[in-house]
Amino acid sequence: MRKPFFLTLSVLLAFHLMFGCGGESKKMETPITAVPLGYFIDTQNGGFVFGSEDQGLAGVGHVRIAVSQPGGVAWFSSNEYPNQVTNIIPDRTTWILSGKSGAPDLEFKVIQGSNSEYLQISFKATNSTNSEMIIPGAEILSFESESSSGNEGIDFAGNEENELSILHNGYQSWSFTGPIKISFGDPGLPREAGTFQSGGDNDDWFGDQPGLSWWMTALKSPHSPLILIMGALSANLFKTYLGVEFKDDAELVDLRVVEGMTGDRVTLAPGESLEFDPVYLGADQDPVAGLNRYARAAAEITPPLVWKGDRPWGWASWYYYYSQVKEEDILENFNFVREELSTYGFNLVQLDDGYMPRWGEWTNNQKFPSGLDAVAGEIESAGLWPGIWIAPFLVSMDSDLVDDHPDWFLHDQNGDLIANQQPLRATHAILDVTHPDAETWLSGVIGGIRDAGFRMLKIDFIFAEAFEGVRHDPKITSMQAYHRGLEIIRKAAGEDMFILACGAPMLPTLGHAHAFRTGPDIAYEAVGGGNPSYNFLVHEARNTASRFFTGGNWFLNDPDQLLLRDPLTLEEAKMFAVANVMAGGIFLLGDNLASLEEDRLKIATDPVILEIAKIGKPAVPLDLFDAPSQNLFSSPVMDLAGESRAPSIWWLAGGDQAGYLAFFNWRGEAREFEIDTAWLSSSSPREITEAFSGEKIKVKDEKISLRLEEHQVKLLKVEYKAP
Repeated sequence: MRKPFFLTLSVLLAFHLMFGCGGESKKMETPITAVPLGYFIDTQNGGFVFGSEDQGLAGVGHVRIAVSQPGGVAWFSSNEYPNQVTNIIPDRTTWILSGKSGAPDLEFKVIQGSNSEYLQISFKATNSTNSEMIIPGAEILSFESESSSGNEGIDFAGNEENELSILHNGYQSWSFTGPIKISFGDPGLPREAGTFQSGGDNDDWFGDQPGLSWWMTALKSPHSPLILIMGALSANLFKTYLGVEFKDDAELVDLRVVEGMTGDRVTLAPGESLEFDPVYLGADQDPVAGLNRYARAAAEITPPLVWKGDRPWGWASWYYYYSQVKEEDILENFNFVREELSTYGFNLVQLDDGYMPRWGEWTNNQKFPSGLDAVAGEIESAGLWPGIWIAPFLVSMDSDLVDDHPDWFLHDQNGDLIANQQPLRATHAILDVTHPDAETWLSGVIGGIRDAGFRMLKIDFIFAEAFEGVRHDPKITSMQAYHRGLEIIRKAAGEDMFILACGAPMLPTLGHAHAFRTGPDIAYEAVGGGNPSYNFLVHEARNTASRFFTGGNWFLNDPDQLLLRDPLTLEEAKMFAVANVMAGGIFLLGDNLASLEEDRLKIATDPVILEIAKIGKPAVPLDLFDAPSQNLFSSPVMDLAGESRAPSIWWLAGGDQAGYLAFFNWRGEAREFEIDTAWLSSSSPREITEAFSGEKIKVKDEKISLRLEEHQVKLLKVEYKAP
């Protein structure tokens, strides 16, 4: 199978390069890790071909669009269209498909990305019929191995073991994110309506599947030098998910980039067109460089919301007091921050859930008798930021607001309110921000928080606004509603309020928030008395390390609050602190500061921890794909045996003078590490010390060898000296 597959590919790519369709290597000024991908539109077979034959990577696929019909969903593939024309100009190709009865005309455009480092693929459908057409989604690229040619799929040459590591990116902040191993013979992904069935969005956390990823993914074969990266570059119309699996021919891999097919539908009148979100396709020898390249490409389309002031360092109430927090608890910890921590740069006190009567009534309850404005005023009078938590799109079902204005909320097709049920929480209705009165109400809530004096706003559970359902505006999709909701919040908050998005879909939040929560909660009120659990910390570290590329490119990453108290050992607390500040974003403490033991508090104020926190950019995992997880855990609570894996070697480039190399032993037994140091710097000699102890680290034959005991971290400071 492979030999004729690559032979066909080489002929097509040679033709493509000969006529200058965006693959001329002499024009490229790429980093050494970038791999140029040749591509070709095969109009004879209605297919899209890409590859890098000298690197052993090839793909042959089609474009497919879905049309809702009375009997279900009909799919139309690019190889079914009788009229196909390609227009080729330097750095781009446009592929026009028309003439298929009952199907929309399609326009598929391939553009060479910045410095020819990747392909940017855009897709448009036009209703050329005389009647309305309903579009529920499309497979922007579909590398199925089910075509008559037998060659359709993606081929990693040399993948004799028939396995891949796939970077599974979860739907929202808390969802499992990290490399997962998939192999030939694994159960196939479930199908629905003619394509891979989505799972893991909305309330369906337990619908997550190995081999399915939201927004983007990266594939790594153990025998290929390349990582293949694909994903949406924006999320303005539909949700995007990607499915990957081996088919009957174990040499080929199916990969489908699906936009839509989650319940949204767009109606096209005759002559109307629909622009889908553009897709990224790139290959790289280095996962870090490749994922950063993808993130920067998305940021070119949707510029990030950049915070120009100091980054939030401080304390938040949730993980010690939970919903039982009282006014005196806030003031006690505020006084501690003011008197003991402000000299270190801590500048924030954030009030979390528990201050209000119920969700949707964002005012003080009886536990805050002075009122929220008084609490915020006292914090601000000391020169600190007052921060507050809100779930802006959720309202308790038993509130007067729902009773009085049921039309302000999302409904299903039967006219019933759509309920969002969180574990161990009340049931909530979902605000429909397309209703003008609901928009006015939400603006008033956020404006009231701003006027009360709060300068930091944590918006939580915001994935709720992206539920599919019946809205006041029937033409809007769930993604369009999500954007509208966040735009309302941003406008009402004003330019000087810092916004942290939590429980948020990753890509759609780009451009709306200064910071993004990268992982699951690191403690639960109903588990272990609400105290931290070591296993939970591993899950947070895995998510945060795997989403490193969003930090600095899209947001400030938020690895959740740093907990230092029992039952964590001192060494585990130090591990957590290093991982937390190496995220390069927000730095928040979550214990009762006044009662925290002195030796544990000193971890948070250790000069090394503070020095790393001040760098303000994310560390990168050097071993991201080295130890993929064998199981996908929908929640850390399910990982009772502590099976989840997190990257163990993180590098933080601190600048021209120094950097930090962290080794984490997440295992319950001692572990030996060895790493080549030649890549660290061209300057020599260099001095390497263990940052906490000051111990000099020996480098032998350009290698560092270390032994770490169970649940231990070693942090190496690499200092560069001029020759």
